Amino acid sequence: MSEVDDLGTMILTDEEGKKAEFDFLGVIDFDKKEYIFLQPLEEAEEGVCFILQVVEDEENGESYISVDDDKLLEFLFDLFKEENKDEYDFID
Repeated sequence: MSEVDDLGTMILTDEEGKKAEFDFLGVIDFDKKEYIFLQPLEEAEEGVCFILQVVEDEENGESYISVDDDKLLEFLFDLFKEENKDEYDFID
């Protein structure tokens, strides 16, 4: 489950009911799938970005799952950096 406010802050609730706030950085469509890019607001190390796959759930609407394939994560992040190079300063 998620909530998004007007400032682009996304609040995700995990399966245990724990809520976490993230800055919504953007979304990428790749291979007929949608991926969101989030930066944690609390206790965040500079440069940390989470990439989650968007999954449609009949009961709850949208839900998000982690991407476990390291090569896919690297590819998606490179794609995101290329598409957003003018908006963000990326750390290599």
